[in-house]
Amino acid sequence: MADVTSETTLLATILPTYEFRGAVSVRIHATPRDIFRAVDEVSLADMPLARALGALRYLPYRLSGREPDRTDDTRSFIHEVLPASGNMILAREPDRELVIGAIGKFHQLADQQPVHLTDATAFTAFDDPAYQKLVMAIRIDDGDETDGYTLTLEHRTHALGPAAQRGFRRYWIAIKPGGNFVSWLLLRAIKRRAEQRYGTGNGAT
Repeated sequence: MADVTSETTLLATILPTYEFRGAVSVRIHATPRDIFRAVDEVSLADMPLARALGALRYLPYRLSGREPDRTDDTRSFIHEVLPASGNMILAREPDRELVIGAIGKFHQLADQQPVHLTDATAFTAFDDPAYQKLVMAIRIDDGDETDGYTLTLEHRTHALGPAAQRGFRRYWIAIKPGGNFVSWLLLRAIKRRAEQRYGTGNGAT
């Protein structure tokens, strides 16, 4: 598989303009199909360290401003937990990239006012300057079945107005280190699931 550049990603198509970005990667020895089956299936129960630290609240909280329902930690994190928190899948290329997005006032910890989205077109068209747009992509950037594949989680935030940008900048300074760590924990959980399915993993964290 050739290297993926910023010009060829779904993420770049959906949110080409942004002021804030973070990315983490892991190497996975499994097929792209196995990797993305793991992406679809990964759950809070697969991330005990994050759960124990209370840190896993970060992703859905940052994306929507509301904590996930913790009554069933075996639910799909991507398809059940995040959508329940106000996020939606904006684009998908099978076995290569998945993009999730949300709109809110993410810098307002008490009330982030998530916007209800009907589809990707509504996400693109929204332009209230008081808000920020957030997208998170999980994608295979390069690799092959011999050496493994690089799975990257990249998130971007675009503030739609000057005040929203100033507010988010202060928020970003506080949450960026923890956000990258929790993103890494999510990728590690996906790696374990994918390699166990493919037969190269031993279940270690």
